[in-house]
Amino acid sequence: MRLRTVAGVLVFSLFVFFSIALFTYFNPYWIFTISSTIFVTQAAIFLVALEETDTKDPKPKRYPSLTIIVPAYNAADTIEKSLRHILAMEYPKKFKVIVIDDGSTDGTYEKIKKFKGITIIRNKKNMGKAVSLNKVLKKVKTELVANIDSDTYPSKDALMKMVGYFNDPKVGAVTVLILPSKPRNFLQKIQEFEYYVAFGFWHKSISSLRSLYVTPGPMTIYRTKAVKEVGGFDEGNITEDMEIALALQEKGWKIECCVNTKVYTEVPHTLRSYFRQRIRWYRGKIFNGLKYKHLIFNKFYGQFGMFVFPVTFIVEFLSMVVLIGFITINSKRFILDAKQFIATIMHNAFRVEFLMNIDPLAWPPYLVFLVLTLLLWGYLLYVSMRFDRRKPKITEIPYILFYLILYSFFITFSYTMSFFHELKGSRKVW
Repeated sequence: MRLRTVAGVLVFSLFVFFSIALFTYFNPYWIFTISSTIFVTQAAIFLVALEETDTKDPKPKRYPSLTIIVPAYNAADTIEKSLRHILAMEYPKKFKVIVIDDGSTDGTYEKIKKFKGITIIRNKKNMGKAVSLNKVLKKVKTELVANIDSDTYPSKDALMKMVGYFNDPKVGAVTVLILPSKPRNFLQKIQEFEYYVAFGFWHKSISSLRSLYVTPGPMTIYRTKAVKEVGGFDEGNITEDMEIALALQEKGWKIECCVNTKVYTEVPHTLRSYFRQRIRWYRGKIFNGLKYKHLIFNKFYGQFGMFVFPVTFIVEFLSMVVLIGFITINSKRFILDAKQFIATIMHNAFRVEFLMNIDPLAWPPYLVFLVLTLLLWGYLLYVSMRFDRRKPKITEIPYILFYLILYSFFITFSYTMSFFHELKGSRKVW
């Protein structure tokens, strides 16, 4: 067994011990309350920032030259649909499409060859997404360059909505609202609501604070000059879309978010593929957090360095502490109290005298913050869906309730496992 693995397991064991000790020494509910307070405060600040932001997209003053790079690896099932959507996008100037087949073995190349007017580059063996992007990037001469994944289907107006942000010469990248393509099963439908909030509310509000720290792989448009200035994509990184965003922030480039158009992408349909994806994402965040630790609490980087970037790690750390404490110590009591609370509310829901005499200040603090958190999270979902001019359907209520109440356990479990894998030095897998 490798020394790194032994050390990682020991550190993770100490973290679990610390979490349990914290819950044992202090009132467990107060730990939950403090964590909830930090989350609610963070969300409230972002909500205020969003309310003060004009979400209308700036009209383009001109239309820069554009190259679209589509990295593809074993994408035979999706590449044709993706290219049809990409070629159908509206733009006054002719844009160049370069597809790089990264050593596919499933007939991807044969599917790509059917399309006229695109450039195809083939890697003899699989080199990785970042290597493929850099290979093409060296040849790009246009002012803008977009990365669109081979399982992503952009709307016709995506380019027209996004390109106006480049009126500002300090803008280095523009992201877009990303949604699952035709969610079918329960897990995919839950992810649809997650994507609305993550790529809608969170990304738009964070970008309004000039603090967006990821340029998602499904679709982002970059200023070619900015990407080349930071040295392209990190070829040893499993989340190159986060690393390049941090590199852009480090160099002072702005990253904007467009929520008035959308792209659809394929999302995991099984728990195994879901957790594999999330562990990769969150391990990448840990890795990039360490790589760019000099940005954390650095006054030079303003709200990004002093608030947004460090607070994301604080919230995730506390969520892991709460999860471990909840599972090992407090779950039974918490569930019983919650069941009794819900039963009381449901039993008296239509009694006017009961409703008139509700005193939230008499509730246990954790229940107050739990209800407040759920109401706030529900409002954030409403705000995010409003970007898409979409209202929840009655048939979607079970999915929404699961997302609001239980989905955070999936996310926190992924954080915890990512932390463990990173500590013990597991091989990084894309």
